[in-house]
Amino acid sequence: MDDMATRPRPPLDQTQIEDARRLKALFVQCGETQEAFGERTGIGGQNLVSQYLNAIIPLNLRIVVKFAEGLGVDVAAISPTLAE
Repeated sequence: MDDMATRPRPPLDQTQIEDARRLKALFVQCGETQEAFGERTGIGGQNLVSQYLNAIIPLNLRIVVKFAEGLGVDVAAISPTLAE
């Protein structure tokens, strides 16, 4: 049986890691818990928010838009590449 949860994820590329670093720096300033932020923005639970902030899973445009709206910043402040 092939279980996606047990398959290792491919590593993120340098651009994706830099996006996560920018996001985490912005998130720390918001003062909200990961759980509350995830619920308020529709991103998901604390675990999922943490995985995005810590470059465990890659950001995509839909998620970056939710983070940007929740943080009150432009998408380009998180990911210049996805903003293009």
